[in-house]
Amino acid sequence: MILEIFLEVVYSLIALIFAIIPDIPQIEITLLADLNSFVDLIFDNLGLLGFFVDIDTIKTLVPLLVIVLNFEHIYHFIIWCLNKIPLIDLD
Repeated sequence: MILEIFLEVVYSLIALIFAIIPDIPQIEITLLADLNSFVDLIFDNLGLLGFFVDIDTIKTLVPLLVIVLNFEHIYHFIIWCLNKIPLIDLD
């Protein structure tokens, strides 16, 4: 029940934030084509990187690296959320 209320409040806040943020303006076609060609250049040459490092390894390690580097912030956020629940006393 408490978790459901908490998630509804979070959902409402996120919906409010996205309602306040203005729409993103349209991008010119030439700029979009240049951006697509740059991204294609990067991803078409990933085979060269595959000679040195396995791409599947990178796909696995990057999310883990982000979690490890931000673990302290994640931990403090979880503890803060748990401290907001009156029935749980972590102090």
